[in-house]
Amino acid sequence: MSAPYRDQLRLLAEDATEILNNKKEFNLPIQIGSISLHRANIRSLITSLELELGHVSETITDITSAHEKWMTVRTSMTGAERQADTPIYEAFTTETPFLNILRDLKRYSRKLLSEKAKLTEALPDPSQITNTHFHLPKLSLPKFSGKCVEFTSFWNSFKVGVHDVPDLSDAVKFNYLKECLDGPALLLIKSLPLTNASYHEAIRLLRENYGNADEINRTLLHSIRKLPVVHSNNGPENFCMELRTFVDQFELLYLQMIEQEFDINSLSVQMELESKLPPPLLEEIFKAKDDYGENWQTDQLRTTLKQILKRKEGIKSLKDQKKELNADTVRFSPRSPRNNWTNERSPPHTPNSSLTFFTTRNNLPTPRSRFPCVFCNQISHFSNACTQYPNLQTRTSRLREKGLCFKCFKNNHQSINCPRPIKCTFCQNNHPRAICRALFNSPQNNTNTSNNSRYNNNNSNRTNPQIHYQTNYSQPQPTQIPSLFANTSSQNFNEFPAHQNHSKYKNEQQLPSPNPETKPIGPAQINTSSRYVYPRKQNSSPPILLKCIRVEFFNPTYPSKRSTGFLMLDDASTHSYIQKSEAISLGLNMKPTTVNLGVFSNPSCQTTTTFSTEFGLKLIDGRSIYINACTINHLTQPTKYIPPFFETINSTPEFLPSAEIIYPVILLGSDYYYDLEPTPIKKLPSGYTLVSTLLGPIVAGKPYSPSNSIIHNTNFCSQIDDQIQQFLSLEGIGIKEDPGENSEDKVSTQFVKDIKFVDGRYEIKFPFKTDPAHLPIPTNFPLCYGRLRSVLNSLKNDKTLISKYQEILTEQLQLGIIEKVQKPNQNCVPLHYLPHHPVIRQDKKTVRIVYDGSAKLGKNLSLNECLFSGPNLLNDLVGLLFKFRFPKYIITADIQKAFLQISINPSDRDVTRFLWLQDISLPLSSSNIQIYRFARVPFGLICSPFLLAATIRYHLSKNKSLLSQELEENIYVDNILLTASSITEGKLKCLEATKLFAKANMKLREFVSNCQEIIQDVPEEDRLPNSKIKFLGIKYCPIEDKFRLNLPNPPEISNPKKCDILSFVASAYDPLDRPCARRKSK
Repeated sequence: MSAPYRDQLRLLAEDATEILNNKKEFNLPIQIGSISLHRANIRSLITSLELELGHVSETITDITSAHEKWMTVRTSMTGAERQADTPIYEAFTTETPFLNILRDLKRYSRKLLSEKAKLTEALPDPSQITNTHFHLPKLSLPKFSGKCVEFTSFWNSFKVGVHDVPDLSDAVKFNYLKECLDGPALLLIKSLPLTNASYHEAIRLLRENYGNADEINRTLLHSIRKLPVVHSNNGPENFCMELRTFVDQFELLYLQMIEQEFDINSLSVQMELESKLPPPLLEEIFKAKDDYGENWQTDQLRTTLKQILKRKEGIKSLKDQKKELNADTVRFSPRSPRNNWTNERSPPHTPNSSLTFFTTRNNLPTPRSRFPCVFCNQISHFSNACTQYPNLQTRTSRLREKGLCFKCFKNNHQSINCPRPIKCTFCQNNHPRAICRALFNSPQNNTNTSNNSRYNNNNSNRTNPQIHYQTNYSQPQPTQIPSLFANTSSQNFNEFPAHQNHSKYKNEQQLPSPNPETKPIGPAQINTSSRYVYPRKQNSSPPILLKCIRVEFFNPTYPSKRSTGFLMLDDASTHSYIQKSEAISLGLNMKPTTVNLGVFSNPSCQTTTTFSTEFGLKLIDGRSIYINACTINHLTQPTKYIPPFFETINSTPEFLPSAEIIYPVILLGSDYYYDLEPTPIKKLPSGYTLVSTLLGPIVAGKPYSPSNSIIHNTNFCSQIDDQIQQFLSLEGIGIKEDPGENSEDKVSTQFVKDIKFVDGRYEIKFPFKTDPAHLPIPTNFPLCYGRLRSVLNSLKNDKTLISKYQEILTEQLQLGIIEKVQKPNQNCVPLHYLPHHPVIRQDKKTVRIVYDGSAKLGKNLSLNECLFSGPNLLNDLVGLLFKFRFPKYIITADIQKAFLQISINPSDRDVTRFLWLQDISLPLSSSNIQIYRFARVPFGLICSPFLLAATIRYHLSKNKSLLSQELEENIYVDNILLTASSITEGKLKCLEATKLFAKANMKLREFVSNCQEIIQDVPEEDRLPNSKIKFLGIKYCPIEDKFRLNLPNPPEISNPKKCDILSFVASAYDPLDRPCARRKSK
C-alpha cells in the first residue's frame, strides 16, 4: 500500500540531495560603478535567490505532503497491516533518510531567507523615496505551452515584462523564459545551457517553430471548424448556454485572427460559422445580412450574434424571475375545526369564512435569515425551510452541484476531512439540520411534506393570527426497548421503533426524539459505562452495491471548467456515456452520432441519435485520463452507495452506515473499464468487496445477511512440541524454498524443447510463467529513465568512472553481448526495460554494471516475478569441498563470463532493454538516449543460474564421456573441479576439458593446481597467480595444499545474545562450519 509513496519520496530525496550538493551563495556584492548599476545587480541577485528559494520550498512541500499521505495510510491500516508496514517504513527511512534531508532543506531555506533580508536591506526603502509614483498590482508573467496561435500574444507580453528590461542580463532573461514555458515549448530549449548566448538561441528556436504564419493560419481555421454546434431543440436554458459558449469561443478566435492579420472576412470563414448555427438563428442573421447589404463582414456577424444572445438571455432572465414569483405564492385554505389543531394556541378572534383566498409570502412577517439559503441563495428563509429544494434528495444533489461539504456547508474540502462539522439540533449527529435524514424520516416531517411553507417551530402561526395552516398529525407513542447488558457473551438485538432512523451510527447515550416535546426513550434510561453501536433493523438488509465512485471530471479544452459527480463502472456496456446536462454545463464539444442501445427483455436494439464528446477524469494520483463518450438524457436509475470510510471497511452487516441514494452522471464501459485497473483487494467483514481502482477505493458487491447467531469464544492450548516446531519453522522463513511455486519438470522439459545451437553458441528462451504474448508486465521506461538520471548524477563528479562505464558497454557491443535497438518505437510483445547501476570498488578503481530484474513501480510486476526460477541444478557445496581434499592432484578452472556466453532467442530479447546515453559529453535528454538490449543472458535475472547450469548439462549430455560425467558432478555455477592420480592424467584432462567447452564457445581460464607441472602447458594468461587463489569463496594455498581461514576475535560482550553469537559465527565464511568446531574444541 505504501509503494507509491516510497517511490515518490525516493525521487524527491534524489532531487533534494542534488539541491543540497549544489548550494548557492547570494552574498552582498561589492559596489563597482554607479549606484544604479549596483542596485540593479542586487535586484538581479534577489531574483535568482527567489527562484532558488521557490525550488527549495516546492521540494519541501512535496516531501512533507508525500510523507503525510503515507502516515495517513498507516493510520487507516489495521493492526496486522501496520505491523507488516513498520519494518518497511524503518528500512526505507534507513535506506533513504528523507527526514534528515528535509531538515537540511529547511536549514538551507532559512539561510536563503537570511541572505534575502540582507540584500533587501541594501536597497533603498520605498517609503523614503519622495518621487510621485503609483503602486500598481504585480504583473504575472505569461505562460506558453506550444500552441502556435498563442505565440505572438505570449511574445508581446514577455517582451514588455522581461525582454525590454535593460538591467537584466541575458542569462537571467533566459531563466525567466524557461519559467514561462511548458510542454513541447520547454522541451525545445530545455537542453540549452544557462548562458547569455543561449537566450538569443532560444528565441530563434521558438520563432522558427511557433512563429510560422502559415501554420498559425491553418491552426486558426481548424479552431473555427472545431467550434461547438448550437442546437435550438434542447430548451431555452440549454440554448442560451450553448450560444454563450459559441460566442465566447468565437470572440477569442476573432481577437487572435485580428492579431495574426488573418483574412477573417473570407466567405469560407463565414460559411464555417453559419454551419454551426441552427435555422432560427440563421434566419435572424440573414435578415441582418440583407440590411447591411454589400458591407456585410464577419465583424457584423459577430455583432449580430452578441445582440441575439443579449435578447435571448434577457427573455430567459424574465422567465426565471416569473418562476421565482410563482414559486413564492402560498395558497391558504379556510380555517379548520378547532379539534384538528395540535400544539397551537387559539387565536383571540377568527372570522368564519367559506372563501379561499391567496396571499404572498412577502406579506407575512416570517423570520428572515441574515445569510442566504445555502440551496437557493435567497435570504427570505432559513436553509432548513427551503421550498425550492424541499426534500433530502434534492438538497443533497444541490450540495454536490455546488461542491459543498455535507457537514458544514463550506467549500474547499471534502466531508471526510471536515475540520468543523455542525451538530444537528434534531439528532445530535455531525451534519446541519437542513439535511438531517432522521428529521425527514420522522412522522412530523412525513405528514407535512405537502405544506412546505410551514416552519418547523410554527412561528408563522403565532405572528399572524388571521392566517392558519391546516395540520393533521399525531404524536408518536413511546415504544419500550429491552435493556442492553454490557457483560454478556451473546446479545439478541430486538427491533427499534420505526420512527427512529439512524443515518450515522455514533456512540451516543441518548437517542433523538422526533418531536421536541416527546421525552427521550430507550437508551436514555440505561445507566452503564459501556458504549454501544446500535444495530440495523432486522427487516432491513444491506443493499447490493454497484461499482460507483465520486469523481472529478473536466473539459479537456478548458481544464478550469470542472465538476464532480458519481461514476458507475459497468464492463457489460461496450461504450461509455455521460449525462447530456453535465456535458452542456461543462461546455464540451459535441458531434452528432447514432448508437444502438440494447436493453433487457428486448431482442432488438434501439437506434438513438446522440452526441459524441470527450472529457477528462482526474485520477487519485493526480494524473488525468481522457474519455470518449456519448451523451444521453437519462443515464440510469438511482442506486445506493456506501463510501469506503473506515467505519464501512471494518463494520459487520448489522452495523453498516445507511446507504446513500445517488444518481450516476457517468457510465464507464468496457472501452475504458480496464484502463482504471479495477482489482478486488479483500472481502470485508460486511461481505462487501473492497475494489482498488485508479479513481480510488470502491465498496461493491453483495453483503452477508445479518444474523443473530451467538458468538462463542474458545481457547486452545497447543502442545509444547507443536510450539517448538512452529518456532523452528518460523526461523526458516526466507531460507526454505516455497514448494509449489513453479513446476520444475515443466520448466526443464520446455528448456530442452527451446534450446538451439545457432552460430556456434547455444540459444535459449526465458522460462516465462505465462504466454509471452499475454505477459502482464509494464515497460518500466519511466522508472529506468529516472534511475539513469540518478546514475549519471552519481557519476558526474568523476569523469573517469563514466568513461569506464562507456568502455564496458562499447566492449560488450563489439562482442555481441548487447545490441542497439534499431526500431525502438516498434510495438514488441513482451517489452520491458531493466534499470542498472554501477558497483564501484574504490581499492581497485573498477566499475561493474549491475542490472535489476526485480525493479517495478507500485503494484506492477517485475521481470523476475514473470519468470520461473527453475529447478536447482547446483551440486552440493559441502560435497565438492570434501572431494577437493581426497585426490592426490586437483585442478580448478573458471568459465570466462559464463552467463554472457549463452545467446537469447530474438523473440525474448526485448524484455532486456536498457537505456544509456548516445553522447556521454551531453546531458540526459529525450534526444540523447540510446536504447540497447541483451543478446546474451544477463546476470541479475532470477532464472540466470538455472539457464547456465541447464545449458552446461545439456552440452555435456550431448558429448558423453568419462570426463563429461566427472565435470557434471564437479561443477558449481561456473567453477570447475578436476581430479587426477598422476601428472599425465591431469595434463590430459586440462586439454580435453578446454576442447569440450570450446565446442560451446566457452573458454576455461584461471587454472590452478597443487602441482604446477600439470598446468605448465596452459597459456600464462589463463593461469591464476598463486597470491589470488580462492576455491568456492575460501582462500587456498596451492603450494602448501591448504585452506586458509581468517578467524576474527570474539566480541567483547559480557552477556552475548543469540543474534550476537550467530553474527560472530557467520563472520568467518566456511560452508564446513570449521570455526564452530574449533571454538567447541577449546
